[in-house]
Amino acid sequence: MRHHPPLWVALLPILACGDPLSTQHAEPAQAEGDRPDVVLFVVDTLRADRLEPYGCERPTSPTIDALARSGVVFEDVTAQGSWTKPSMVSMLQGRYLTSYRDIPLNDSPTLGEAFQDAGYRTLAIVGNSLLSKRDGFHRGFDCYDVADREVDDDLERPGRRIDEIAANLLPQVFEAEGDGTRPPVFLWFHLMEPHAPYRSYPDLEDELPADAALLGDRRETFRRLTGSDARTQTWMRIAESLAAYDQEVRMADYWIEQLLQRVSEHGDWENTIVAIASDHGECLWQNELPEADRRQRPGAPARRPQPVTLLHSGHGKTLAMNLVSTPLILSGPGIPAGTRVADPVTNADLFPTLLDLCGVDVHEMVDGRSLTSTLEGRAPEEQLVYTRVLKERAVRDSDSSWRLVVPQEGWEQERAVQLYDIAADPVGHHNRAGDHPEIVARLRGLLDEVEKSHPTVTSLGRERSQVELLDMAALGYSGDDG
Repeated sequence: MRHHPPLWVALLPILACGDPLSTQHAEPAQAEGDRPDVVLFVVDTLRADRLEPYGCERPTSPTIDALARSGVVFEDVTAQGSWTKPSMVSMLQGRYLTSYRDIPLNDSPTLGEAFQDAGYRTLAIVGNSLLSKRDGFHRGFDCYDVADREVDDDLERPGRRIDEIAANLLPQVFEAEGDGTRPPVFLWFHLMEPHAPYRSYPDLEDELPADAALLGDRRETFRRLTGSDARTQTWMRIAESLAAYDQEVRMADYWIEQLLQRVSEHGDWENTIVAIASDHGECLWQNELPEADRRQRPGAPARRPQPVTLLHSGHGKTLAMNLVSTPLILSGPGIPAGTRVADPVTNADLFPTLLDLCGVDVHEMVDGRSLTSTLEGRAPEEQLVYTRVLKERAVRDSDSSWRLVVPQEGWEQERAVQLYDIAADPVGHHNRAGDHPEIVARLRGLLDEVEKSHPTVTSLGRERSQVELLDMAALGYSGDDG
């Protein structure tokens, strides 16, 4: 692992204040007009609270931390789904998905299409094979290079492979035209670290060791739910997995560093916006799994509960807060350095915000709101925080800290109505629905209003190819349910 600051870190003050650029390498071709280049990093399965700018005390993200200090950190960010495909549909189209949807909507453009229509060159290098061309995620990209089992011999591209592809493609993307200028560029890099299975890295064990302190209140949660405890050996295996997750986060951070280094060498760095986001988080054994989702063989005798079966380790099945609490960091021209925004925002806001920062018109089908007014210090508009998966939907109250989660129609037998005060109980251990029926009724009304005013067409039940089904199963998903 590299420990000295790379070139792009030395140039971060330029992003913040617009000082003249002085580099050792050849002067890159300048983009036409004043529109900035845009680099979007989506880090799959990244919880906000495992990053240093969001309070993690372990050295998981020095590169992201440097970006955060040079720009703005949105402290309260919600994804609109808790697994990749629906969440990325929402992010790439700025839409709330009020029905199950895991392929892009046909009635509005993708982020790639919006930038392409505005004259941008567009490139995506994607590590998750589920974001495939056959499902339309390539729309709007001049080049869309996605993981494929026949090419990569894997369904998850490591960051190393994304960096290799970028090394080959970036010189072409930033190449000047006949007059010495080039169009502005939109890049999307989708990194798969830290998606499960978590890999440990011996070189990082001293900085990010397995430690019982990583367990937090997980052991107490298990005791509260069962009245007993699991063996210390079991908990140490979980601590090792938590350490491996942190190490994967650090590796994602490392590959962001490498990719930004390449962009700084080829692009117009002083006129580049960088965004860090994630499609969803990870439960990491903090929440109880719904009983119907616990791993057990049909007809097998009941066994003593264990953390790995009782507690949710992955993502997609529920809308627990740690599954939808994701990072959003912006750095670049027009973005005030050292800014932190506490007001709630959503991943659907990224679409209009990036376009707005680049002076590109935002079409009327977008549900998210541009955050540029917040960056300018103006009072934020009232924010809607809506999210859903196959079996649940949730809404946040913008005037208080109440969050309601209710089962989708047909899943009432498997899911309970849940009400949480996320200010007092951010993880969601104490369901208060029975204590506050009036709040449940009010938020149910808000849910109905949201879904009536933001209709989307479902993709549930669509015919899937055998390749897609095999890829989903290999990545831990089943059917339409993440």
